[in-house]
Amino acid sequence: MLDLSEHLSSYAATDAFFGSPWIDQDEQREVPEPHRYLHGGFEGTGTRFSLYFPPVEHYRGRFVQPLEGGLGGSEHSYAPVTGVIGNLIGGYDFALGLGAYMVESNQGHVGAETCPKAGDDASVYGYRASAEVARLGRHLAGLLYGEEPAHGYVFGGSGGAGRSAMCLENVHDVWDGALTFMGVTLAPVDPAKGIAPRVPFAELYNAQRVLGNALWDVVDALEPGGSGEPLATLTAHQRSVLQDLYRAGFPRGAEFMVSRPMGAISFWGWSAEQKHAEDPAYYDRDFWHEVGYLGHDEPDRLVEHLVVDRTATVSRVWTAAEMGDSRASLLGNPGLRLAVALDGVDSSTGYLQGASLRIASGRAAGRQLWITGVMQDGGMLLVDGIGEAGNLRLADVEPGDEVVLDNRMYLAYCYRHRHLVDVADPAQAHLTLDGAPLYPQRTLAPAPMPPMMGVPRFEGRFQGKVLTVQHTHDSSIWPRDHRFEGAEDRWVLRWLEHAEHVPARALPPSQGPSPLTRMVDWKGAIEQSLHDLVGWVERGEVPTGTRGTVLEPGGALRLPEKAAERGGIQPVVRATADGGERADTTAGQAVLLEVHAEVPPGAGTVVRIAWDLDGTGVFAHVDESVDGSRSELTTTLTHVFSEPGTWFPSVKVTSHREGDVGARTRLVENLARVRVVVT
Repeated sequence: MLDLSEHLSSYAATDAFFGSPWIDQDEQREVPEPHRYLHGGFEGTGTRFSLYFPPVEHYRGRFVQPLEGGLGGSEHSYAPVTGVIGNLIGGYDFALGLGAYMVESNQGHVGAETCPKAGDDASVYGYRASAEVARLGRHLAGLLYGEEPAHGYVFGGSGGAGRSAMCLENVHDVWDGALTFMGVTLAPVDPAKGIAPRVPFAELYNAQRVLGNALWDVVDALEPGGSGEPLATLTAHQRSVLQDLYRAGFPRGAEFMVSRPMGAISFWGWSAEQKHAEDPAYYDRDFWHEVGYLGHDEPDRLVEHLVVDRTATVSRVWTAAEMGDSRASLLGNPGLRLAVALDGVDSSTGYLQGASLRIASGRAAGRQLWITGVMQDGGMLLVDGIGEAGNLRLADVEPGDEVVLDNRMYLAYCYRHRHLVDVADPAQAHLTLDGAPLYPQRTLAPAPMPPMMGVPRFEGRFQGKVLTVQHTHDSSIWPRDHRFEGAEDRWVLRWLEHAEHVPARALPPSQGPSPLTRMVDWKGAIEQSLHDLVGWVERGEVPTGTRGTVLEPGGALRLPEKAAERGGIQPVVRATADGGERADTTAGQAVLLEVHAEVPPGAGTVVRIAWDLDGTGVFAHVDESVDGSRSELTTTLTHVFSEPGTWFPSVKVTSHREGDVGARTRLVENLARVRVVVT
């Protein structure tokens, strides 16, 4: 086996920021397929990398480079078998399917901490570290395969989507194309402001807090066969808050996620300290003591029963493995201590979500954390943070240690959107009158963002090709009107319907039917899109985008009803129960369930239709007549509901580009739901 470490001296970094490369692991691995694994980094920096080289007979002259979402910080997220992100959304298996080697970096920093050398230089985290690792990978591939790859591709979701686009925007000698998905990508910015569109999570946090259990009336009203009147049972204040949420762009149909925000509340833990530094007077004084701010004008809504400002004692600490929540494994570190219980603190204490949790005694004294989840009726508090605190979480915290809880900043942030209004933004028109804001305004400054996010600013200077896949029901990256004038020959947009920020199997449980019956697993659609990007770059086969989308005021995204008009690659699915979206019946009465499915032209055929009838997320009723030969079909299922109640049968339709009913990769899903009321 060629000793690559002996050849590292022949590599000269293009970017002078990076020192000499080093390798501390070089081994042959056999799972899931034989490949050579390298791990190392660059001297004097926080940049680390993992490289995965398949045997020469499987190599077809290209590489792929997935970028981790969130803040980045790990070079092991896409590792075969052990890489939790790669197993969830795809990684090395994508590379194998394309005959590529895989490049992975920690994007310039370890965990939630900045690189000691780079500091707050977001360009290192946004694209420079990823580029230098890719260049080293090219050099080593040339030694292993006899020549460097002809093509390279970068892809990523969420925060990794923004940084993938930044890579193509700012580096022109490494990658030929980028696949960006479920992210704030290629969004035009105002050069005078120099910032991307705001991240309106304040409205989401506020809706979660104000709606409370009334949220489920909203969800039911908007379910198939519901009343269609989400405001019917809400108070005046709840209606106002829901309007704020919709006008800011929250996707209709994802309301059940308001109860358990995922990426949004993680972002709070990463950025809360920066937000406070941006305008401390707002959080510490003005919101609570000045006319025009809710904390002063209507304190009864916040102070009496919601404000938390107290010291408490730790009674228990949980690791990810001990939490009993399978999603904890997504952190990739089952031993990470990330949840705590406090004596005398539960849901009756006040509003705990988002509260500051500062360790006041013990070996971890002084560490600043933030509550990002409230479970077991307030008896289990999930925490996160930024920098060293985010890496350590509750390490060295023991029962008996004291903590200080304070949620006043979070409560103030819930209304901050009222005081940062852009009068030219249609999504904020409800916060203005005659062109002037309704509430006192703060200085409109760039939204603070951790430097590891990579400063996603785009001006259309990218070379190569960009394929963007956005999700219609993403509660973390809300749908908006994506346009990029002048880049039509280099940029294609696709929408995935019924797709959340993470695949359905990683969504938290919620009241009502399983999230698996509401949202799809979109891994196969991303893999197919990566293949389409390769075909575009290497063979000139332009991918089909999603046509005719209309983003209405208030965030309602509409897609054409017919697959031929909609385009893209996802099946279009419609279902009925006894001919409508709702059937009212009695126990023991047969109900006729029907599904009509169409696959867009050129996107393949239907290879599977399966029904979930009880809301458990198990699609056990498979239509055996589906043989992969048709791109459009209608099938029926007769079912007897023996128990009274309200049921939401869900049907999942899967397509494949080649119509392979036995395929396990590049499977593209969509679904439809109906309501059956049994008395």
